Amino acid sequence: MSSEKLVLTAQPREIIGKKVKQLRRKGIVPAIAYGPGSEPVAIQLNERELRFMLMRAGGTQVIELDLGEENIPTLVREVQRDPIRGDIMHVDFYRVDLSVAIAADVPLVIGEQMPAPVEQGLGDIMQNLSAVQVEALPNEIPQELIIEIGHLQEIGDQILASDIALPEGVTLLTPPDEMVLKIDYVQEAPAEEDAEDELSMFDEVVAPEIITERKDDEE
Repeated sequence: MSSEKLVLTAQPREIIGKKVKQLRRKGIVPAIAYGPGSEPVAIQLNERELRFMLMRAGGTQVIELDLGEENIPTLVREVQRDPIRGDIMHVDFYRVDLSVAIAADVPLVIGEQMPAPVEQGLGDIMQNLSAVQVEALPNEIPQELIIEIGHLQEIGDQILASDIALPEGVTLLTPPDEMVLKIDYVQEAPAEEDAEDELSMFDEVVAPEIITERKDDEE
């Protein structure tokens, strides 16, 4: 958990709709800040500063939007990107009350120490959950949760959501009996003959239909 305060400079945005393309060409990203008890605020941010901040904050750390006359504590709710170039197209910030607990999804990270079956090449880690939902004050939401699995000794041993160590002030919302991961047998590679049979199946597949580019009048 990080206690570092993250502040991102933002400006009120007057340009809306299709005209926001003008902003993106100048390296400015349109965004919105919204939340209960307040009107949505259209804002704009410097793309380079935004990229850097998103890398530091992830989806669980509070970002304070500095609008000059007002500072808004927020969590990133959605980041829309160009599917080809990966450019940030729009960001949704959720306004939070730092004194009120909220629900959040926290990523799970497997610890460095591996179980004996995995180290011996006899087992594999079969992960069922990549994140769990917790409740905490916005500034106390963990950036990630470490799952220690070195103590697992046999095939079939598993970690449940209730086994995850949580910091003080953080409550688990995911069902406690939900399986996070288990140690399973190593999946054997298909035999050479089976692999050849699978490849031969592709010879019988009909070529896919070619989809033409969309015409301008369809936009």
